[in-house]
Amino acid sequence: MKGKKEKKEKGREQMKTTKMYKKHEEKTKRQKRTEEKEKNKKENEKKKKNEKRKERNKKKKRKKWKKKKSRKKKRTKKKKDKKEKKRRKKEGNGKEEKKKRNKQTKEERKQNRKKEERK
Repeated sequence: MKGKKEKKEKGREQMKTTKMYKKHEEKTKRQKRTEEKEKNKKENEKKKKNEKRKERNKKKKRKKWKKKKSRKKKRTKKKKDKKEKKRRKKEGNGKEEKKKRNKQTKEERKQNRKKEERK
């Protein structure tokens, strides 16, 4: 039995030295390398895609934020304008004061006329 096992082992060792075996080894090594390269390539592509997606999402978020901010600005401006309008309305835009001034000037003119007529 021992003789058979030894013969098999010798045969295996001889196989390792043969050209066929060496070719086979090289082929398997090449295959492994190519498989690893493809795997790395796929992983890199995935990473790039993810990065691009993240960038796009960032830009979208920024755009949304800007829109929101501008809307908020507009809203606050509208509110301020409305308040200002109400305040002016309450004051009457100074119309009453103008009327009073006009009345005074009219009265003054009348008095001036009267004075001139007396003279």
